[in-house]
Amino acid sequence: LVGLVAMKDASIEQPTPEDVHSTGTIALISKVIHLPDGTLQVMVRGLERMKIQQWVATEPYLKAQIEVSPDQVVESVESEALRRSLLDLSAQVVQYMPQVPAEAMELMRRVTDARLLVYLIASNLKLEVPDAQELLALDSVDDKMRKLISLLGRELELLELGKKIQSEAQSEMEKAQREYFLREQMKAIQKELGDDEGQ
Repeated sequence: LVGLVAMKDASIEQPTPEDVHSTGTIALISKVIHLPDGTLQVMVRGLERMKIQQWVATEPYLKAQIEVSPDQVVESVESEALRRSLLDLSAQVVQYMPQVPAEAMELMRRVTDARLLVYLIASNLKLEVPDAQELLALDSVDDKMRKLISLLGRELELLELGKKIQSEAQSEMEKAQREYFLREQMKAIQKELGDDEGQ
């Protein structure tokens, strides 16, 4: 088992306790792959949220005393409404992503555990580190769903705007091509008429 925490600045080679966030994840190392360039690729499976209580060592690596900090789950009508909103918004976002297989959305629809749904969506959304960290640091699953709904709403706006811009650009290109084609046809007709008049 290892404790994973995000760095505040990814460019720092040797982070100190001040360079990492205090909320992270307890993870199980499931596979280690030695790459030809001498680096390691480590596959982990997140198990539970944790918070660092105090740092106990910085050499040869950072070591801390932690506290397991499970997300707070409250089953209520509001929680179910948030879960459904999250699913609906996810479905709308997925429509703009052809690389996401249809089965992925079906799998999400079968997830009734709001906590699992939050992490499933968040891990596939490619969040910026500050947004992902803020989401992880929230204690309540309801608050996590609200945050994720906000992030998905912003993503949906960007995707819709991107599609609109792309559509307008495509329309302008088609119009320019059509005008070019008509001008060429007109030149050909004028040439033909000019040739006819000359005979």
